[in-house]
Amino acid sequence: MRGFVCWVHIHKPQTVVRYSYLLLLVVFPALGQTAKLPTEPRKLASLCKIWGFLKYYHPAVAQGKFNWDQELIALLPAVRQVITYDELSRVYEQLIAKLGPVKPCRQCLMGTDVPSQFRRNLDSSLLNDSTLLSITLRERLRFIRANRSQKRNHYVSSKLVGNAGFSGEKSYDDKLNPDENYRLLALFRYWNVINYFFPYKYVIGEEWNQALDDLIPVFERADSASTYQHALFQMVARIHDGHGFLRNINKTVGLRMELGHYWVPFDVKIIDGKAVIISFLNDSLAAVNGLEKGMVVTKIDGQSIPDRVTNLRPFVSASNESSLLRDVRQLMFVGPTPNVTLTLVQDGQEQTKNVARYPYFVFRDQFQRRVRIPKAPCRWVSDSVGYVDMGHLKHRHVDSVMNAFKLAKALIFDLRNYPNGTLFAVAAHLNFQPKPMGQLVRPHRGFPGLFEPLRMVYAGSRNSNPYKGQVLVLVNEETQSQAEFTAMAFQTAEWALTVGSETAGADGDITWIPLPGGYQTAMSGLGVYYPDGRETQRIGIVPDIEVRPTIKGILAGHDEVLDKAIDVAKAAN
Repeated sequence: MRGFVCWVHIHKPQTVVRYSYLLLLVVFPALGQTAKLPTEPRKLASLCKIWGFLKYYHPAVAQGKFNWDQELIALLPAVRQVITYDELSRVYEQLIAKLGPVKPCRQCLMGTDVPSQFRRNLDSSLLNDSTLLSITLRERLRFIRANRSQKRNHYVSSKLVGNAGFSGEKSYDDKLNPDENYRLLALFRYWNVINYFFPYKYVIGEEWNQALDDLIPVFERADSASTYQHALFQMVARIHDGHGFLRNINKTVGLRMELGHYWVPFDVKIIDGKAVIISFLNDSLAAVNGLEKGMVVTKIDGQSIPDRVTNLRPFVSASNESSLLRDVRQLMFVGPTPNVTLTLVQDGQEQTKNVARYPYFVFRDQFQRRVRIPKAPCRWVSDSVGYVDMGHLKHRHVDSVMNAFKLAKALIFDLRNYPNGTLFAVAAHLNFQPKPMGQLVRPHRGFPGLFEPLRMVYAGSRNSNPYKGQVLVLVNEETQSQAEFTAMAFQTAEWALTVGSETAGADGDITWIPLPGGYQTAMSGLGVYYPDGRETQRIGIVPDIEVRPTIKGILAGHDEVLDKAIDVAKAAN
């Protein structure tokens, strides 16, 4: 509506006042409407939401009758050119008309029929936004949702374990440096997958709509291969999920390109704002640089460790602070030059050292060989206390190991690693009968945005002679996903205690999402909860006895978490 002035000559004073009032009513609303024309980010955000809504709800789109990626790219210039909200609504109304009629759905579930805990991710703000969409358009969208597709969706499928699958999406792997249209396609596709299928959207810690508003200009500006990749990392980090991995199907594509290509030959653990060298990726390169285990790094190129963490935080997807520090510890030292200046403390003396950095492939093979070295899965740590390394325990070992420790006073299971799927085999030795350990939640198959219970999971089996001693489970930030699920299983044992620190807080089978440029990113695809409904995402397994490594302990070569567990085991009745 445009503002206008109409002069009327009337002699009666009271009439003049009355018409002046009417003039204000006509002119000022018009001026206000003009002042609130849709901005480009708001227009693009609306397109993202309308496009995603129709993708998963409209029967014709959901069944793959349209090339929906290309429809988005064709719509982008039209949406950018509109001036008013009414014009924006007409663009979307024309799109919906093009898709054809929607038949009434008699079997479609109403959202209110679902318990509230399964509705907490559903966002209906788009359908109720009177400042953005016309009444007619909002009514059409509500009708589509009430009569949504109930057939197999072309773009999303249900995997065997229950989480969503997106293998029907195109990866456009020939576009390593995609143009702006395909960059926005990447953002819009990902935003909608999270909006409708991420079980933990409600615990992200921010409004997902705000993330879209923030990221649109980031993707518009990401006009090189490295800045596009950096934008993807920033996007994935917004879900705060430790399963937020990013990879490329082209193995020659380097990751973290924006940070640089040079890495240091050592690994660290961050404690109290300092980085302690705990191992080497290449022993000879570490020796050449005069590095020793136990050295404490306090600054990198003059910048403190906490400041480095702050700079990296927006680009690392981590469920909690512990897993964030785990994941940034190597990235802090990556850079674009073959040298880095480190401020180090050793034996109480501070020194500044110029340390060489190398392309990762220089020490990759040696490091990977070291990781693959087989280790014994178990040992006695005292006369009456057994120890099991779950990272090296294989299925073929379980029965013999558990039988060997049958009479142990206490049994320590180390889950500060990634286990080999042995949780149910081990749990069968720990309980007289199956015990509920957790419940799983999956995306609702007939109503995107809602979730439904998948099943209750039980640990153990009928066993007349299970292990009867103390069970101690060691956990820390390395305990993630299957390791956390394993800890939940072992917690069902009669005399179980967890020892250590906060786990990674990322549980549930992962789902991979293809993105333009050949990229793939992941998310936790199933919701995992304790049998009583307690949450695990972003919280993790809370230890009964909290123990964190100290710089003093690392310098002395002690495993303080294991030491504490042994003390507890020896004191067990």
